[in-house]
Amino acid sequence: MTDEESAAILFAETREWRPDPSHPEQVRYARRALARGLLTSEGKGFLRRRWPTPTDFGNPESLAVWQDCLLAIRLGKMAIGSQTLSFYFGRNPPSGDSVLRKRAPALKDAITSEEFGPILVNGGGAPGKLYVYDGVKDTGPGFIRGAVEPTAKSNYFRNRLMATIIVLAWLALFGLISRFAF
Repeated sequence: MTDEESAAILFAETREWRPDPSHPEQVRYARRALARGLLTSEGKGFLRRRWPTPTDFGNPESLAVWQDCLLAIRLGKMAIGSQTLSFYFGRNPPSGDSVLRKRAPALKDAITSEEFGPILVNGGGAPGKLYVYDGVKDTGPGFIRGAVEPTAKSNYFRNRLMATIIVLAWLALFGLISRFAF
C-alpha cells in the first residue's frame, strides 16, 4: 500500500473528528496511533479508502485533516507497531458495551494500552475517546466495531434495492433510445 492509499483509509476513519479546544493535540496523536495499527495490519479491520474530493481540498478543515492523515502515515512508518493492535472509539471504554463483550469476552478485563481524547465528532454529541488495545483475544487487528459507529459518511449505495432499480431504469432508457434511434 502506498502512503496515499493508507492515508485515504485513515481519512475515511477520522475525517469527522475535530479537536477539543482544551486538548487540540489529541486528534493528531490518535491518528498516529491508528496509522501504526493500519500499517502493520495492512488495512485489515479498517474502513475502505475514501479519497478526498476537490471540494474537500477546497475546504481548509478537510485539507488539514488529509494532510494530518498523510503525516500520520509517514510518521507511523518510523514506529514499530504490533500486529494485534485493536482500536475502539466511543464515549466510554468498550468493557461496558454488552454487544462487544459478547463478541470479545476478553475486553471485559482488558487493559487499555493507550487512550486519546477528548475528540469531537462532526454532528455534535458528547466527545469520544480512542482506546487502544494490544493482544486482546478476538478483537484485532483494526477497529472494534460497536452498535453505533461515529464514522465518516460514504458516497456508496447502502440500499441494494434502490441501486438495482436505478440500474434497471438506465438500462430501460438506453434500450428505448437504441430502439427508436435506428
